[in-house]
Amino acid sequence: MTQTNNKLSLKKKVGQNEGEMQESIRRLEGLVAKLSTELHTVKGNLAANTSLTMEALDGLAAFKSFVQKIDVEKVVEVIGAIDSMKGGIKVLGWLERPAKWIAAIAGAIVALWALFKSNGG
Repeated sequence: MTQTNNKLSLKKKVGQNEGEMQESIRRLEGLVAKLSTELHTVKGNLAANTSLTMEALDGLAAFKSFVQKIDVEKVVEVIGAIDSMKGGIKVLGWLERPAKWIAAIAGAIVALWALFKSNGG
């Protein structure tokens, strides 16, 4: 009887282990499906990233080409001209104040002269 009990106990344990193994297999299959979906997403993201990287490299190449075409001597010349204009504008600003007074005085002299001329003088 002990041997029969041992056989029954062993069959019971094997049945439990088999059920546990089936449950583990189902969980593993679910995890594999989830990993497959995530891997597909990662591949899509990698392709998009590669595309963006290639666009950025194309833009960088175009920018380098543009920079190589810049004539540095002409740029320096333009900057020098702008600096000269700044000095000229300052001088004109200084001359503006007296020029207003000179224009007002000249206008008054012309008005007086015209008045004098119109009265027969």
